[in-house]
Amino acid sequence: MLQEPAGGAIVDVAKSVDRMVRKALEWSKENIDVIMNFLNEHTNLIVSYSGTGAIPAKIFSSIVRVLVQSRGFEALPSSEVAVHIAPYREERFAVLHFMPEMWSRNETARLSDVLFLMEVPSLYIVPDANDPVLSRKIPRDSILATPPGADPLTCQVLISALSSVKYAVRLTSRGDLRVNRLLYEFSEYAGIVQDLLDSYTDSLVELLSHATRGRSIVLLYTSILEPVALSMARVLHESTSVEAYELSFGLGLVKRGGQEVYIVHSTPEEDLVRDARFRALREGVKLKTIELRTDPLSAMLYGYILSMLLRELRSLHV
Repeated sequence: MLQEPAGGAIVDVAKSVDRMVRKALEWSKENIDVIMNFLNEHTNLIVSYSGTGAIPAKIFSSIVRVLVQSRGFEALPSSEVAVHIAPYREERFAVLHFMPEMWSRNETARLSDVLFLMEVPSLYIVPDANDPVLSRKIPRDSILATPPGADPLTCQVLISALSSVKYAVRLTSRGDLRVNRLLYEFSEYAGIVQDLLDSYTDSLVELLSHATRGRSIVLLYTSILEPVALSMARVLHESTSVEAYELSFGLGLVKRGGQEVYIVHSTPEEDLVRDARFRALREGVKLKTIELRTDPLSAMLYGYILSMLLRELRSLHV
């Protein structure tokens, strides 16, 4: 069974993740104007993704949908946009596309072919602008590349969060306390990595302990925290069988015994969790929780950083 890492190892984990976050944040701030210049020209927007681009894409669409309220924003896989949306949608729209891994470049290339033919304005956030497939398919001024040596997914997650709040402000002219706090939180991460590790080490080590012992893990998430559950499942999947379901759907699928069931939620969603606990109790299912004690919109970012810590703790093999 895994033991909690020694103090020196914990320090190393925090430093490693902090370096990755800071590098990604620096790039995000340097390139936020590229995204905003594109977004400011378009109010009818589809956010598309390939591979784990689902994580930044869903963060972007969720934040905009919550802050703007009166508008519908979609985060769709690139295949759906290319096959079912772009050829048939009559009104003009633009596409913001997230692609963190090069293995999904063919999906992105197919999307770019369709959008070019349909004359759909698009911006692609990718790890390598000079890739022979992408550079042949996509105009250079339609590509924003993450920097060498930085984690592409983390870069895309951070720029997604920051640009989504700025985009919502542009659409609504909001300047309230919540928006201002989100802009600050998504621009300044000083100390947050260590704070998260101090608060959640026990939960993360417990998760990894179940995984390394081969226990099947089920992550139930409140709908807005899907990106967090996907991020954690991505890490745990390297060690064990992991399933991730939206809370109201997945609760009916979990079985008594044989699985470790966690609910990923934020503090304002406690009522949803209380109802789930009551229902699970009747079915004899024990639920554990990973509670992110913050605004649900902030929780998407902090939960993603937790998944980075989970990955680094796993690498210790303790």
